[in-house]
Amino acid sequence: MKKIKEAISHPSSRIGWLLIPAIVLCCVVHDYWMIWRFPAPDKSSIEIRMTRTMCFGRCPAYNATLYGNGLVVFEGLSYVAAIGLWKTRVDPVRVQELAGRIERAGFLDRRYEDTRTVFDSPEAVLSIQIGTRETTARHYAGTDYPAFQPLEDLEADIDNVAETEQWIGNGRANRAGYSAFLGILGALPLVVAVLITKGGRNAGRGLVGLALGLLAGGTLWLILRTLVVGSYYLDPLLLWDPVGILLYLVGVFICVRITVRASPERVGAGMA
Repeated sequence: MKKIKEAISHPSSRIGWLLIPAIVLCCVVHDYWMIWRFPAPDKSSIEIRMTRTMCFGRCPAYNATLYGNGLVVFEGLSYVAAIGLWKTRVDPVRVQELAGRIERAGFLDRRYEDTRTVFDSPEAVLSIQIGTRETTARHYAGTDYPAFQPLEDLEADIDNVAETEQWIGNGRANRAGYSAFLGILGALPLVVAVLITKGGRNAGRGLVGLALGLLAGGTLWLILRTLVVGSYYLDPLLLWDPVGILLYLVGVFICVRITVRASPERVGAGMA
């Protein structure tokens, strides 16, 4: 019991416990930042949804939805760089211009339905709503069928406006690389703790400084990533952002405990 009281009253321990509400506060600020950055979808004016299905090869399968306020929601299904739900924002004017081209081309006045049987090509499915008017279209993509060439051109325009290349190919929003980065950065305090605590009485200060630096740097990195890349992973089963922040919390906690346990003896030995 005495050792527990000494550990709790140790300066590095008190500062370490203060880091917990600080990290929680950063999580809350980050969530509100994302709400401000990505408002709710505006389904009342424009909603353009495109689905590309799988094929027998390595065809990218995904859903991409554009809304009138510029919100883009991407869902990677298979053979894409970013699996899961992502979202970004584009200029609403680009979405409105795309909707104007759709209306002028008469897509809302007719329905496209591909009745062919094709086994080795992916399907492309469009669901378009502009105001109170809506239509759907379905066809096999990449078959060079003249009747569906207007749909092929429209789908290319949707990919362009939604900027789906960043998730499909070797874009900046690579989920695996992102999660690995957070995992390594979150585990770094524990690795450095083992090295710093061997240094004696300055271990507590070093660990606290390290933890604060990682916390500030990680939070800043998340904000900059949102500004530059513009995408945010939404899958509730694979929340890489909270996992990364949790690793910070666990790493800082373990660092402080190692320091508390090591400092009394090692500080005394160092002073002697």
